[in-house]
Amino acid sequence: MKLHRNDSWNDFLGRLYLSYDMPHDEIVRKRARVITFQVTEDCNLRCTYCYQGAKTKRKMTLETGKRIVDLILENNDKLDAYIASRDIAGVTLDFIGGEPFLEVELIDSIMDYFVERAFELQHPLATRFKISISTNGTLYFSEPVQRFIQKWHRHLSLSVSVDGNKALHDACRVFPDGSGSYDLALAAALDYRAKYGYIGSKMTIAPGNVAYIADAVGEMLDNGYSEIFLNCIFEEGWTIDHARTLYKQLKALADRLLATDDPAYLSIFDDWIGHPMSEDDNQNWCGGTGSMLAFDPDGKAYPCIRYMPSSLNGQQPPLTIGNLEDGVCVCERDCQTACMLNSITRRSQSTDACWNCPIASGCAWCSGYNYQVFGTPNKRATFICVMHRARVLANCYYWNSLYRQQNLPTRYALDIPELWGREIVGDEYDALCALAEVN
Repeated sequence: MKLHRNDSWNDFLGRLYLSYDMPHDEIVRKRARVITFQVTEDCNLRCTYCYQGAKTKRKMTLETGKRIVDLILENNDKLDAYIASRDIAGVTLDFIGGEPFLEVELIDSIMDYFVERAFELQHPLATRFKISISTNGTLYFSEPVQRFIQKWHRHLSLSVSVDGNKALHDACRVFPDGSGSYDLALAAALDYRAKYGYIGSKMTIAPGNVAYIADAVGEMLDNGYSEIFLNCIFEEGWTIDHARTLYKQLKALADRLLATDDPAYLSIFDDWIGHPMSEDDNQNWCGGTGSMLAFDPDGKAYPCIRYMPSSLNGQQPPLTIGNLEDGVCVCERDCQTACMLNSITRRSQSTDACWNCPIASGCAWCSGYNYQVFGTPNKRATFICVMHRARVLANCYYWNSLYRQQNLPTRYALDIPELWGREIVGDEYDALCALAEVN
């Protein structure tokens, strides 16, 4: 069985080891998991939009990494209440920083230990694991990083952060002295793709770069990227003017895709977003309320990296769910935290306006950021709303233009209220309505 285009590793494992005939609770219990090791808080860049405000020299020791591996692989009451590792479909071991390749030799040693112990224990995860690393690319060509990649590339999912073109990238992703990192990052991405065939890409859209998205993505496409994941930040600061700019930028990208026989995949274009949601669809969008597990350099366990001190930047106390001594979700306080997180639903955190929104599908949120802003993950930040509206309008333009180009009867329903639409695109709203009509 092969990966489908745009599949995640977890999707692939789900098709292999899970069945939709299973009860929902069993699917949830057995699905593949992501377990994150924050190997360092240090980074050699100072990106302007980084959510990790606390850059320190704190790093994980090999002993701590080994203890985390033991906790994962050895069936015991220190972890089974949260993850029963012998029952899950597979695991992604995610190594983050700061910049994770600052500690590449530590990562290599942790992986050696993971594989060795998994085979010793005859654990199913011995063959059902993936390594995930997102890097700024600046250390890619160093000998230790090259040795690591060559050794683990069959299990490695590597993403190099490249913010489109040089001007945009170097305005945001800078060294402490202010110099840009684009040349190093692009060279790393192109080298990895040439050697191993695929490299992930992700572009973060922020108020400071939204006006350059079309040119930036266009340059990435010119450099051979076939899949680009784009998302707007959740943080406060978006305005209606940003939304108007995003629509124009996405429309320009849509025109480029429409002129191509084999268009690349841009995650920001998706025909299922921008429509009403059923009341039965009440799950939490964010995986940081029970689907993830993250360990900081000291071995403290969190529901997600966004609950760590390095992400919260002193705005809220860290939200832990365990440690290597006591285990995960063992003591009463940690169990109460986990139960609180697991009880969060789309309805519980949403206002009536969000719950009844006519374009609710695909509107994302981050529970960790909600906690950072409001002191509870059960209150939804809505700063991104106006950008979601712009994305919906751009999707209407792209999909209905594509369907008409291919002489298909399908149409992307323009469910956005007229007032919202005209606020962003003005009289062009009439043209979008005409595109959405079935002839």
